[in-house]
Amino acid sequence: MMGVTETRANSMIASSHILPVALGKLFSLMKPRLAVASHIRVNANTVLPIVDGIRKYCDGPLAVAQDFMVFNVSKDKITQRICVGSGSPWVHTEAKSKGKPKFKKDNLNSDFILNSVIPACKDANGDEECY
Repeated sequence: MMGVTETRANSMIASSHILPVALGKLFSLMKPRLAVASHIRVNANTVLPIVDGIRKYCDGPLAVAQDFMVFNVSKDKITQRICVGSGSPWVHTEAKSKGKPKFKKDNLNSDFILNSVIPACKDANGDEECY
């Protein structure tokens, strides 16, 4: 994990993300037309505990967001779907390098990140995608 222990990584995630039960409390106060839990670590083992935590306070419509999920919101309805697109959402065909990025030196950025530059892709031709 790039110089960060698993314990430290889990601590960083836990300290910078809201707990499901607290999110449920916020949703119960806001009363959204559709509550969406997003930017969470969700998989087959975590989705039910997340929903159970949110449901302690929130009993309205709820969606647990996942990659490629799209919400179309209108005055009358909210539609959710999964988009179909490129096999990779991280396509950079026109990246221009402006030198090494400047990162703040602190205990969250490892030497790997501080010393890394992602080079512009040189293998794509025309409008081909470059990974």
